[in-house]
Amino acid sequence: MANVLDYQDVVLIDGARTPIGKFGGTLKDLVVWQIGAMAIKGVLARTGIDPELIDEVIMSHTRQDGTGTNPARNMMLFAGVPKRVPAHTVNMVCAAGLKALHLAIQSIRLGETQVAVVGGSESMSNIPHLLKGARWRPLGRLNDITIGDGFLYLSDNYCHLTPGLTAERASEKHGLTREENDQIGYESHVKAAKAWKDGIFDDEVFPIDIPAEKGKGGYKGFTFYTDECYRKDASLESMRKLPPPFKKDGTVTAGSSSGITDGSGASLIMSRKKAKELGFKPIASFVDFLFSGLEPADFPDGPGLSIPIILKRNNMTIDDVKYVEINEAFSSVVLAAEKMMNWHDREKLNPHGGCIALGHPTGYSGARLTLHLAHTLKKGEYGVACLCGGGGMAGTMILKSERDPEQKFKKVIVGLDEKGQAYSREPSTEDLEKMKKHQTF
Repeated sequence: MANVLDYQDVVLIDGARTPIGKFGGTLKDLVVWQIGAMAIKGVLARTGIDPELIDEVIMSHTRQDGTGTNPARNMMLFAGVPKRVPAHTVNMVCAAGLKALHLAIQSIRLGETQVAVVGGSESMSNIPHLLKGARWRPLGRLNDITIGDGFLYLSDNYCHLTPGLTAERASEKHGLTREENDQIGYESHVKAAKAWKDGIFDDEVFPIDIPAEKGKGGYKGFTFYTDECYRKDASLESMRKLPPPFKKDGTVTAGSSSGITDGSGASLIMSRKKAKELGFKPIASFVDFLFSGLEPADFPDGPGLSIPIILKRNNMTIDDVKYVEINEAFSSVVLAAEKMMNWHDREKLNPHGGCIALGHPTGYSGARLTLHLAHTLKKGEYGVACLCGGGGMAGTMILKSERDPEQKFKKVIVGLDEKGQAYSREPSTEDLEKMKKHQTF
């Protein structure tokens, strides 16, 4: 066995993601392995890596009802990664994207692999409906049968609370008001809209070709350029009109909850030695990871508990960090973390919006936070990404930027051919113009 490498000896070469589609939106007709295949293909095309050099593919995906035995395997095969390459799918609820990255890094640190593609994919629009128990219970002549929405199977079996009720519990526990929750939701949309307008996401997101709908009257194929979830017209007045769906007179609404969405992202990582050998310049390296558990009913407290621990064990403080990305499963997650850490810096916290505005495809959000830090931090700066998770978990990572400020990222557009294989193409002049204008379609 080779000597164990340090975290900083594993580097991120490049990573990118699809635009995020809203629930029932642009990506609703694409299943999870198709979206994931396009993310992997995008990274292969942007970096120019020879697929034969890839040792392993790890992709996170959490809402796995009906998506097959190992969706990550389909993602890599439809992306053109050689069949000899192993792949596995990671499920750790919202922290799954960070765990997939952590597993790939551990493999490289141990010397078992040198090059990996890692990321996450989720299609929440395709969560199926279920007929639970129908296999063994005869219907008889006068019995009803109930179709259950698979999306609603979110209650934790230990604490018997839905995510929305845990968010309300966090508000009560930390004394959070409806106004504070609304403010976080509003800020998320404002930050995301400004970031898209300012071109912050231009190097992080690649457009995708949406295939034409089959059959008469279907839509023609088109190209999807920009996240479609955030609201350019968000206002506190509109937020305050939304009813609290989880609890009477509650503090949590749709405006302070993460968006139900579809999307995928992937990164190319390798040992620093291999990167030098292949002539790649890293854009980031890794400092540390921390995965921890807590009371399931209090899972929104995860970031507030875990961020101080990982900073302390690396002899760092919050002042040493440029950006802190806390996944906005609910506004109460962010507000609780601020109170628990006795810290308030909204310019440093989720500076370009979070998943209230951008969306939270659960198996993919850890990959998104990683990619965003890698593309927005300047060389030498540190960033923290943290996600709470249903069942009482948290995943946290410290990343260090190594990005050359003059580095340019290849512009590509990715799609699927008639056989479902992912392809990449260079943007046309018209595509480039639409990308500059950040058109949705």
